[in-house]
Order: sequence, then structure tokens, then C-alpha cells
Amino acid sequence: MGIFAALTATSLLVIRQSVRTEVRRQIAEATESSVANFVRIQQQESAELGRSAALLSELPILKSLMTAPDRATIQDASTEFRDLSNTDLLLLARPTDEVVAVHVVGAGMGYTSADKLVQSFLQQREETGLWQEGNEVYQVVIRPIVAGAGAESNPLGYLVLGKRIDNLVAKELGNFAGSEVLLTAGNLVVASTQPFDAAQLQTIYKQTGGGTDVRLGDRHYAVASVNLPASSTTPIHCYLLLPLTGWDAFLNRLNQMILVLGAIAVFGGVVLVLLISRAITGPLESLVAAVRALAEGNYQYALHPRGSAEVAELGSAFNTMRQQLLDSQRRQLEAERLAALGRAAGSISHDLRHQLAAVVANAEFLYNVDELNFDREEIYLEVRRGASQMTELIDSLVEISRDKPNLMPMPGDLGKVIRKAADSVLSAPDFRNYSIEVHDPCPAMGVFDARKLERVFFNLLLNACEAMSDHNHRVTVAVASDAERFECRVADNGSGIPESIRESLFEPFVSAGKTNGTGLGLAIAKKIIEDHGGELMLESTSVNGTVFLVRLPRQAPVPQADSVAVTRATLI
Repeated sequence: MGIFAALTATSLLVIRQSVRTEVRRQIAEATESSVANFVRIQQQESAELGRSAALLSELPILKSLMTAPDRATIQDASTEFRDLSNTDLLLLARPTDEVVAVHVVGAGMGYTSADKLVQSFLQQREETGLWQEGNEVYQVVIRPIVAGAGAESNPLGYLVLGKRIDNLVAKELGNFAGSEVLLTAGNLVVASTQPFDAAQLQTIYKQTGGGTDVRLGDRHYAVASVNLPASSTTPIHCYLLLPLTGWDAFLNRLNQMILVLGAIAVFGGVVLVLLISRAITGPLESLVAAVRALAEGNYQYALHPRGSAEVAELGSAFNTMRQQLLDSQRRQLEAERLAALGRAAGSISHDLRHQLAAVVANAEFLYNVDELNFDREEIYLEVRRGASQMTELIDSLVEISRDKPNLMPMPGDLGKVIRKAADSVLSAPDFRNYSIEVHDPCPAMGVFDARKLERVFFNLLLNACEAMSDHNHRVTVAVASDAERFECRVADNGSGIPESIRESLFEPFVSAGKTNGTGLGLAIAKKIIEDHGGELMLESTSVNGTVFLVRLPRQAPVPQADSVAVTRATLI
């Protein structure tokens, strides 16, 4: 697939580069054509001005005027010739180069500048050219004024006509040349088809070769430079800027088309390769996925044998093996469940028998109390304690099997409930030397079933005490609260919970390291907390100790029938 994508990309890039090269060649030709058109049009303008000068120099009245000896007379009388020629500059000079009439539209030109103009053209023997005067540039032609013809000809002087090159002229030239025009004399902008700021002018000045690109703001041009023939000492340049907007749009469309074609080609190649790959390797991939699912314990993964005969046979064999493993696992789970129930039933039976034997023995003692001289009240308390423990065991079985919550929430102090549970644990002979510290806000008031929460913390604290070693017996209960809930952490410094039961720790009949444990304590605790709308979880466990986290709302869910009574109790 990588080779196919590389070949496709290479082919498209070669096509793109070829088209770009052709576009560049056409742009260069268009730029050269614009320069040629501009030069031709400028020559035509100069030729037309020369024809006007030739016609005007042959007028008898002008020849007669040139014989007048007084400069002022010639200056005043030549005004009508300037109007007749429809030009911006008209000079009349003696055969000795002395200028006798000056007529200029625009910036003023004195006789001194006029003398320099005439002398420059005559010395260079030019009949046409450009002349800069101040901020103005003129297209100038010079023609001799001659009386007579042949051997009898008599030179009367010279006629100079000129047209000022301004923005309007630049725009006309630009329209004919198909480009923007910028005329400069040194660093002075003489005329342009549009205004350019200083930064744009500097960018244009740096480009002197044809076909060079420049960007002026959001506009793109190809620049060519032409040096115009001028008789003034300042060189005059013409910059032609060919707009490349159309070319850019074409190249953008080309790039987009190449990207689309490349994407289509790559996508088509990928689809084709995937189809071929799927047809060849699909059955094997399905088999591998089924094996992985089986390794992860998913026995319900559906595998439909297909492909070649060998692969289909292998798939059928795998399905048979998976079904056999599933049946074996079910039998094993059932056996383990029966074994767990047997162990739980044995433990519960042992506890019930032990307590029942104690009740019967104490009942006999109570019956013969006068003969045996025993303390009647002490025996009665022993009977009551045994009956209470049997009831507690039976209640645990009922609690774990109950589906719906059975709460009697009342206002109370959670700290007192935890301390009462701690006192019950520490009253056992095995845990009298243990330490249980309770850190709680005072008071930790809420609405909950105090009796059942006491059972929760009794189970948690009992497990914590049973999990600790023979030394350094310390259990802490930290209670934090906010406006909505309590967070209680029960921490011990025991050896941690075995990894084998961490995942199923809160399931019934799961126990480890206890000789007579039924595995109901944490399951009952979790159910009671969830009935309150909270959660019980194992936050951390290691060889350094275990932490259980209890999250409990301040207001437990209230059964509908008891809501009024609880509300009243809360208000009281």
C-alpha cells in the first residue's frame, strides 16, 4: 500500500510540476509581450508627435514668425501654434540654439532649461526622446524649420513639441500593454496606473528581470523593467506589472484537483487492498480474534467458519473446543458455588449450634438456679446474649437476600454511631488491647438508619482488627463532611487483602484467613451503604495496611410512608 501511495503521489507531483513549468513559460512570454507592446505603443506615440511637429514646422506663418528679430514678439505670437498642436510643450529656437519661445503646460520651464533641452537633443543628434523637468517628464520631438528647398534652403531655427507623461497617459499605455505601468525618474515616481506606497515601490525597484514575481498586498504581479531613451541626465525607467490573478486561480484549481485526484486514488487503492486483504486474511483474523477473546475469558464470542476448507475446519474445531471449555467452566463454577454454600452452611450451622447449646445450657442452669445457687440475672443475660447472636446471624442471611431497602432513617450523629460500633468490637476478649481512633467533625449530623450503619462499621472495624498482626494494633476512622455527604476512611496497619479475593471482595461467602468466617460481613455492609444511596469501596491495600472508603449522603432515602414522621423528627 505504501508503494502504491508513493507512486500515485510521485505521478501527480510530476504532472503538477510540468504544468507549473508551462505556466511559468507562458507568464514569461506574456511579460515579454507586454514589454514589446509598450515599446511599440510608445514608439507610435512618438511617431505621431513627430508627424505633428513636421506638419507644424512647414507652416509659412511659423516660418515668417521665426524671421522676427524680437524674442518677445515670437513668444507672444507662437501661443496659437501651441494650441494648434494640442501639446503640452512647445519651444522655438534660433539656428544658434537660442530659445526664443517657451510654452509649457504644468511645471514652469524657463529659457535656461529650454536651452539645455535643445542643446542636449542637438548635441546627441536625436530627434525624439524623453526629457525630465522638475517632477514632470515629457515625450519630446525636435524638427528644424527651414525656408526654401535644395541649394537655396535657409535654416530658420528649430521647433520642439512635447507631451507630458502623466497618470492618464500611463493608464492608456497600460491598457494597450495589458499590464500596470510605473514610470520613474531616479527615485521620483513620474506616472503610474495606480498608487503605490513606499514599501511597494522598494519591492518593485528590486525587480529588474522579466518574469520575476512580486506580491503587493493581496495582489500578485510578474514584473519587467524597460529603460526608456532620455536626453536628461536622470535615467527614466518603466516598470510593467502583469497581473497574475488568473494564473494564481488556475494553479490553485490545479492544486485542488491534484489533491482530490490523489485522495481518490489513495482511497481507491486502500479500499482495493483492504478488500483483497480481507478476502485472504479475513478468516484467519476472525480466528485470531476468537482466540484472543477466549484468552480474555469471553466464551460468547461468535465465530462463523469460512474461507478455505482447511481454515473452515480449523474454525469448527475451535468452536467445539470453546463449547467444551464453556461447559467445563460452568461445571467448575457450579462446583465452587456448592462448595462455598457448603462451607457457609457449615460455618453458620456451627455458629447456630454453638449459640443454641449455650442457650440450652443456661436455660437448664436457670431452671435449677436455686439448687445450684447461681446468679439468676447473670444466667438470664447469657441466654439473652446467645439468642441475640443467633438472631444477628439469621438477620445477616435475610439482609443479604433482601432485594429492596429496609431502612428506618432518623436524625443522628454519625460519630456516635462509629464509636458505638468501636466499643462493641473492643468489648470482645480478643481485641481488648487494640486501639480504634475516631476523628470526626463535631457533630456529624445526618439522617440515616443508625442501627444498620452501626452494623456496617462494626463489620469494617472487626475485619480491620482481625487483619492486624500481633503487635502495633491500631485502627483509625477519619470522617470528613460537606453540605451534601460524609466520607469515612477506615484504615488499619495489617498485612493487606490477598490479591486472589480483591476482585470479589464484596460478594457473599468470600473470605480468606478466617477459620469461622462466613464471608457475609462486607457483602452486608456494601448493601446497607448502597441502600442509603452511598458507596463502599476498597481504596487501597498493601503489606502496610488497608483503607476502606465509605461515601454516605447526609440525607438517606426515606420510604414514602415514613417521610412525614422523619421530617417532623428532623425539625425537632
